[in-house]
Amino acid sequence: MPTDPQADQQAYTLAEIPIERIVVSKNNPRKRFDEQELECLAHAIRTRGFDHPVLVKPADEEGRHELIGGERRWRAAAKAGVEVLPALIKTRAGAPGDDLVDAILANDLSVPLDVVEEALGYQALLGEGRYTRKGIAETLKIPLSRVRERLLILELPQAVRDRLLSGEVPLLAVKTLAQLAKLYDGLPELAVKRVIDSRTQGWREPLGWDDLIADPISLLIGGYDEQIEDFPEGVFVANCSYPVATFALDESAAAMLAELCKLSETEPEHVEVYFGEQLLEQACSLGAAHRSANGSEAIILGSDLANQLVGDYLAAVVKQMRDDEDTAPCLPHPASTAVGDGNEATGASGAEEQAPRPAAPTLEQIEGGRRRALEEDRRLSDETIAANQALGAALVKHLATVKLDVRVVKILSAAPIATHLADIAARGARLCFPGFAELSERKNGSTKAVYPEPRDAQAKAREYLQQAESAGEVAARVLALLAAARWGKQDWAISRSKASHYTLQLGSYYEHGVPWRDEAEELLDEILIERLPEEIAAPIAAAKAQREAAAAEERRRERERDKDVARFLKCAAKLTRAERQEKIQRLRREHGYSAVNHGKGKELMELPEPHEELELAAAA
Repeated sequence: MPTDPQADQQAYTLAEIPIERIVVSKNNPRKRFDEQELECLAHAIRTRGFDHPVLVKPADEEGRHELIGGERRWRAAAKAGVEVLPALIKTRAGAPGDDLVDAILANDLSVPLDVVEEALGYQALLGEGRYTRKGIAETLKIPLSRVRERLLILELPQAVRDRLLSGEVPLLAVKTLAQLAKLYDGLPELAVKRVIDSRTQGWREPLGWDDLIADPISLLIGGYDEQIEDFPEGVFVANCSYPVATFALDESAAAMLAELCKLSETEPEHVEVYFGEQLLEQACSLGAAHRSANGSEAIILGSDLANQLVGDYLAAVVKQMRDDEDTAPCLPHPASTAVGDGNEATGASGAEEQAPRPAAPTLEQIEGGRRRALEEDRRLSDETIAANQALGAALVKHLATVKLDVRVVKILSAAPIATHLADIAARGARLCFPGFAELSERKNGSTKAVYPEPRDAQAKAREYLQQAESAGEVAARVLALLAAARWGKQDWAISRSKASHYTLQLGSYYEHGVPWRDEAEELLDEILIERLPEEIAAPIAAAKAQREAAAAEERRRERERDKDVARFLKCAAKLTRAERQEKIQRLRREHGYSAVNHGKGKELMELPEPHEELELAAAA
């Protein structure tokens, strides 16, 4: 590495070189060229000439020169049809890497390199030029921290680099993103997605890059359950459950799973693995778990390690179940009882017999109860799956097309179908629509349903919408998706870990959006009751009637409250403060605090006492 810049003076010769005799150096740090800028530069060269020489050196091939600096001008000159270029020929060889240093400086003095090109140049200096980071900083007269920061960019995946170049990701986030890249593939992309996606979610405070830097693990885990599905394969979140089918079990673990299913009389698809504190500590001891800043959250990295943890988990559960069976107490015969106080042999007349204890259930009774509970679960699951499929079939058939009346337009304008299609499909269509779920019959006669993942459900929903040819068909299919999300049943149909946590809301608690948002859900139910077969529409009609009855009761209570409050206000001035306080408390107990709010209550309590009014009147 050169240590004294003055000791290594270069000799240059100015000459004109045919453009076809110039070859581009593979070490040029600039990799991106803006075609529009090249066209502008070519126009300037055609009209004003080429007055800024390029920097070259003799190439290995006789008669050719290797381009060190000025590739933009060389490319523009070729576009402009220039045949000969003015060039400064570097005639004396320098230390290894000097050509690359010249190229970096030349580029930085013209159109600056972007941060990725700059990083690639530093990387080349470290490799081919035998420079150190400190040497690069000293030679280019830049801070050492800049060199380190730029080199970290090269540890990021290409997708993140592209967002860095576009300005979506700031340089201040590079160090944290590079640390995530070292932990596991896919984490930097997910972190960027978390921050950028949060800006489109109006219901929560957007995340910032400061949040990423302060606690990257917590930001990755996110704030709601659906975000867990975004993690790359092989990353697991602590204190969450995963279907055992997620893991590749070895022969021993598979045998443990089979025994667990036999002991609990359940199917493998119903078995879930919970990454609790014990498994998390085990992962931490192996260096495969990383906690959030406050230690309350963590992720476990690596499929192989997770498979090992799951095998240990299954073995521990099976062992516990075996121990529970082996240590079950020997139950006394129901007829046997404990008597006396130790004087039975003496026949003491004062000995009192103890009351017979209730007989504890036998193991057969416990097993029978568990079997009946399992059968009930299967029955409920079969009924729910059947009800969902019947609803989906009816929606597809009877909502093939609709008339675009006021009701339909109001529903469509209030529905978040454009932004929440994946959530809507995962909450309803995948449970109900024909062809979305894979249904089969188990050996015991119960129904097995395999539902698509949310992304796959979204793809199917998009295909379903694309098949619509008229405005009426488009509207009808949107209504069908909304209805499935509103009335499809998840409990007993899908495991809790796979269930959607999305709730379709056409109404709003806030005063924004279209003015008829609050009536959109009722309008949707009206259409369903009119269009669907009676047996399918009956639960919807019953729920609607129940809501209407509750609303009518609420209106009755409000009228009663208003009458009571009006009677009180009419006579309040004639009451003493103690009597007013008692009346206010009674109204609040019977009708809620809003009957007489804080401000109104304070105003009433500030009224003068009746005798004070009389005294004031007499004085007047």
